[in-house]
Amino acid sequence: MNKDKPRPRESAVRPVRGDMFNLPFEDESFDGGISINVVNSCNTYQVYYLLKEIYRVLKPRGFLILSSFGYYESTENGKVSYNNEFKRNDIIQVNIVKALAKRTGYSETEDVSLDMERIKTELKKADEYKNKNSQNKVEVKVVAPFGLLLRK
Repeated sequence: MNKDKPRPRESAVRPVRGDMFNLPFEDESFDGGISINVVNSCNTYQVYYLLKEIYRVLKPRGFLILSSFGYYESTENGKVSYNNEFKRNDIIQVNIVKALAKRTGYSETEDVSLDMERIKTELKKADEYKNKNSQNKVEVKVVAPFGLLLRK
């Protein structure tokens, strides 16, 4: 064994498999949490129960950073399609999430800015890929992105 080579530190992060509506943690066990694009695959009722469950595991004055890059809307030959199973009217909007957060007990909601330049760069890549693999011009755009800081 080479004594000069530093040993890797053991990570304090441990992956846990679980159900986001029934988190396998005790009440008030976390100072904070981050949710990136999770609400994109949820309907309104699911977002409510998700926020409620995260609230349960947050310590008093704990926080949740919640972001959604919105949804991708593709247009090809005049036909609009979306990147998820929901119809456009079912996509979670920031005002709905704020109302649900208030209803579940969060004391504060604050808008957080997203890196829109990064999102635009990724969209451009998606446009290029779709157009390379399609006989028709395809336009892809992000609709309704948001970032929120919620505090218990």
